Amino acid sequence: MQQITNGNWTILFTNATTTNLYHFTVSAPTLTSNMLPALIVTSPAENEILETNRPAFTWQWPASWGVNSDAFVFNDDFSFFQYDSLPQAQKSWFMATPLPRAETLHFQLRYTTNYPTPLLVASTPLDTSSAQPISGWVSTSTLQAIENVNFSVSPASGGHTLIAHYTFDDSGNLGQDSSGHGNDMNGGSWWGPAHQFATNSAAGDGAVEFFGASSITPSDSTRTNWNMTLAGSFSISAWVKTTASRGNDDDNAYFGASIFWAFNDQNGTNDTIPLAITGSKAAFTTRDGAGNFTTLHSGASVNDGSYHLITVTRNQSTGEKKTYVDGNFQASEIGTTEPLNGNDYYLSIGGTFLSSYSGLLDDVQIYSGVLSANEVAALHSSPGSAAPDVSGSGLMVHYDFDEGTVVAPDVSGNGNNIVHAGNFGGSGPAISLDTIAGAGSVSFDGSSYLTASSNLLATIAKDFSISVWVKTSQNFGFPGDMAYAGAAIVCADIFTGNAGDAIPIALTAGQVAFNTGDGFTDQTLNSSATVNDNAWHHLAVTRSQATGEKQIYIDGVLDNSEMGTTALLNGPQLLTVGAKSDASDPDPASPDNSGSQSPGLQPGVKLR
Repeated sequence: MQQITNGNWTILFTNATTTNLYHFTVSAPTLTSNMLPALIVTSPAENEILETNRPAFTWQWPASWGVNSDAFVFNDDFSFFQYDSLPQAQKSWFMATPLPRAETLHFQLRYTTNYPTPLLVASTPLDTSSAQPISGWVSTSTLQAIENVNFSVSPASGGHTLIAHYTFDDSGNLGQDSSGHGNDMNGGSWWGPAHQFATNSAAGDGAVEFFGASSITPSDSTRTNWNMTLAGSFSISAWVKTTASRGNDDDNAYFGASIFWAFNDQNGTNDTIPLAITGSKAAFTTRDGAGNFTTLHSGASVNDGSYHLITVTRNQSTGEKKTYVDGNFQASEIGTTEPLNGNDYYLSIGGTFLSSYSGLLDDVQIYSGVLSANEVAALHSSPGSAAPDVSGSGLMVHYDFDEGTVVAPDVSGNGNNIVHAGNFGGSGPAISLDTIAGAGSVSFDGSSYLTASSNLLATIAKDFSISVWVKTSQNFGFPGDMAYAGAAIVCADIFTGNAGDAIPIALTAGQVAFNTGDGFTDQTLNSSATVNDNAWHHLAVTRSQATGEKQIYIDGVLDNSEMGTTALLNGPQLLTVGAKSDASDPDPASPDNSGSQSPGLQPGVKLR
């Protein structure tokens, strides 16, 4: 301010024939220091890494300024840019557009004064030689406060969990899972010399050696868990030591030496060979239901007779696949976003008769979710260690049905969109303008359903919360019925009852019903209150796997709770909204044996 107001300013003004020099001064006759209050962004903090990609930006603002504010979020190259002009009194901003993950982002807030009297006044410039004023001079001024915060969004949407860890340190039980989840491999096959325990290891006391003629296979429950993990986002890591070369460097993994086999060679289904060596390179192949292959290869060679850590990751919501060698990123590509669960009859470590591995293998780790580059590097620098589980808490999916389509997008930004809409002889789900939130809701006629992303099944297997607004007058079943005898709203039920499953929200008569099953016993929690009065009601259910506690909330008030099974509810391969179906059938377009539908309106389905 001293530099602005102390001394003369000059203007050189040139017309068609002459150039004149003018002088003027600047003063601040009404400006005081309390007119310049601090502008402070309270969230996010500088360099904060956010878990959610739809955060609320908050700040403290100069309330004494009669101004509007402008808010901006952008990345370094401006390929992402969001802007809004906000009222002066607003002190938070929630963008409808999800933020890009794993990028440096900038939140900028600008406040501009709008005082009726200019705070800075520039006098009329006078000609230096004649003291004549410059023609048409008008002086105006504004003050602007700008605050900028740098932040990023975590690449892990939903976190990650170690579901199996095979150290091969027990010579008597090579298939033992040390993760604590019980995903042991207790079978095997061989068409020549069988695999055997070896002391030449990368981590721990042992490894397993294959001779290109055998494999280790999982039990039925382990195979189900592997398949559920492969259906969504996953990471697989293994130490390999080999000199074998099978196929060419750029081959599909099928033609190489398979380390992890989950490929259906009998049918053209969505499946994968996540770990293989083709020629001298690590290979990761995926196939969609139409038979289209994508194969990602490492740049580095891995068959030089030394131990190498090969790690692959897959993000189902984007289809992105990555491969790492010795903790270093190698390459990435975009593959199918379909669930890679088309092979449920033969999964193995060591490959198959058509594509088998020869060499040493140690410390195989399987994760649901995507490991970061730093976590992969840590696995390499500390052989035998595992990446700590990262909580998947937070919004996993949000369907608001405001877009005018029943095949609703996931507005949480996690990519877990509705994948199919169908019916059982009815007219199918339809968008309705009768709504409690936003522009629309979805109406079910009692013979229709929606199929949600199978990527959500891993969430329902453990701790979860689900909330939904419901308006219905349906009276299906009887009070106190088991949830599977009612009208399902959110359902992942296996009819045969031989695996953990759930019907998180159903209606039995007008009660809310919440069922969990451990494969032997079903346990249904029913609400005391009824909700079938043709008025909007907010229903929410929560489940804690560690304690087995289940809760039902109605219109924000706890209605009922009980202790249920603590089993992993990992049997379902299908998640439906608006109807019950057999979740052992993974096809989103053919939920057979439906039977129990839920007419009514459901906007704002949320799954946590």
